[in-house]
Amino acid sequence: MEDMALTPPYQEEIKKTIRSITIKQAKTAEIRDDTTHTIDHEEVYNVTLIGVVRSITKSDMFTSYTIEDGTGAIDVRKFQGTDKETETVITPKEYVEVHGRLRSFNNRNTFIVANRVSTRTMDQLYVDKGDNEIAKVKKAILECSNTESGAYIHAVVVQLKERMVESRIMKIMNDLVDRGEVYYTKDSLHLKLV
Repeated sequence: MEDMALTPPYQEEIKKTIRSITIKQAKTAEIRDDTTHTIDHEEVYNVTLIGVVRSITKSDMFTSYTIEDGTGAIDVRKFQGTDKETETVITPKEYVEVHGRLRSFNNRNTFIVANRVSTRTMDQLYVDKGDNEIAKVKKAILECSNTESGAYIHAVVVQLKERMVESRIMKIMNDLVDRGEVYYTKDSLHLKLV
């Protein structure tokens, strides 16, 4: 049997990929050194997350945002001089999508933005251009999330039963949880969009 270890060129390709994560995953990532982190036993390099801005602090070197996504809150640092061509004004209570890398500071995971922080509307949060079924499930989860507990899974299934079979809806919801785009709230029957 062939050795399945990654060769150096393949490892370099992995560093170019982007992984969508939750703040809880970012905060609990294993710290190997200041620049190397693992989530689920896999090294992560470029990451993206979506959350709401809770506070903003500006300094001469960087702007610090506290971002919350329902799984936790984390500091995001955007250094001056990055992303000048697409600079947007970010305000508290706005939803943002953050692209960057995890970094450790004082033995805790601090999200340091490598390239951009961009605003997102509620429509953009659940519309996935690549797959219409995923967009329908995300929209149903959002529409059924009328309490702090989020959407009751059965309510999502009932809302979509005319357009999709239950097994497909459940598979998509499980995939969204695995990808970090949806999380369980009080139990495994209630979920919310990140």
